[in-house]
Amino acid sequence: MNFLDSTIFINWFKATKRDLVKPEVAGSGFVLYRMEHDEAALTSTLVKDEVALWLSRYKRSRFSGRHQSIHIANDRVPNVG
Repeated sequence: MNFLDSTIFINWFKATKRDLVKPEVAGSGFVLYRMEHDEAALTSTLVKDEVALWLSRYKRSRFSGRHQSIHIANDRVPNVG
């Protein structure tokens, strides 16, 4: 089971195609892929709020379609805090 930190989401959302070879971006994508395929993961409300704030302040226009996916992820990730 993984703990999803805000950097996992932010690394993945801000990545370009060039960034996919960077270990931190590839690792973030792998963790999110495993979670998408029903691996259990934990996070906190603070992490969800931080990612949503980052997306709304800095990258909202760039992620109009991807921004919706974080709401789906929130429904499947149990809170620990």
